[in-house]
Amino acid sequence: EDCWTVISSFFDTKGLVSQQTDSFDEFTQTTIQDLVNEYSTITLDQPNPPSGAGEKVALRRYEIKFGTVMVSRPTISETDGTVTSLLPYECRDRNLTYASPLYINITKKVSRAVEQDIPLKELDDAQREELKRTGEMPTKLVWEQEESAEDDDP
Repeated sequence: EDCWTVISSFFDTKGLVSQQTDSFDEFTQTTIQDLVNEYSTITLDQPNPPSGAGEKVALRRYEIKFGTVMVSRPTISETDGTVTSLLPYECRDRNLTYASPLYINITKKVSRAVEQDIPLKELDDAQREELKRTGEMPTKLVWEQEESAEDDDP
């Protein structure tokens, strides 16, 4: 009997949906950003990418970093063109989905590994002898930052 008094008191104070709204608020304010921070960088390697005349690009690397997450307020565009904020009870009454846009800052870095010839004077005797036997030209890979067209749109 005493436990029902405590339970009734809890629901009188917090309401029936407080656990759900608190969980939603925690997810949008903290958990989403924590997940993005945990997996914030994606690296994609493109072997043997197309390159310009005279270039020997062995690899192109794309690094995509995800930053700050922003969740905006739910809004709706009415038939007369006005944009108004939505509340959960309005969505329930009008049979709408309570949804809002999610934005994230993204930065992109593109680099490439370019094969460059090594002058023979930079090689020691053993390396020169090895290249004579194989008939290969000495080359090295050099990483270069690639200029890319950045989109101004978020």
